[in-house]
Amino acid sequence: MAATQRSNRSWQSSEPTPPARRKEQVYNDFLDKADAYATRTNQVRICLEKVRAAAPPGGPFTVDAECSKNVADLAQLRFEFQRARNAVFVHGSTAAEDQAGVIAGYLPPAVGGDPVNGLPELGPEVANYDRATFNQMYRAFNKVTRCEIPAEPRPGCEE
Repeated sequence: MAATQRSNRSWQSSEPTPPARRKEQVYNDFLDKADAYATRTNQVRICLEKVRAAAPPGGPFTVDAECSKNVADLAQLRFEFQRARNAVFVHGSTAAEDQAGVIAGYLPPAVGGDPVNGLPELGPEVANYDRATFNQMYRAFNKVTRCEIPAEPRPGCEE
């Protein structure tokens, strides 16, 4: 009997996820990955501000281990964020794609380049990052989720 139950559970777990449930998973994953990437972007911004403030004009800059780890983690989080954005493109609505694009356009496109005087090359998106602005974008995407996922759209979801 136990073998049959395991077999049935295995079969059940291999069934395709219903589209509405899949969309919910994709949207939630996107929001999680966007938040993680935004949080690390802010940590890198704060860290680099401290590094620049402590250095003589023009450098050299001394980046501590925590700051180096935050910068290194930013690249991995960007990869995970982009993968989640791609899933929205495949499984999401046009409204979700549009809002995901707004968020992606606000966050740094990538971390790259060789360090200059010990400081990594980061785009202006890191220096200009503002959590309140990101939160507005996050809420706009979350509204798409609230309007599309429930069986009955919530008030305020009318086109």
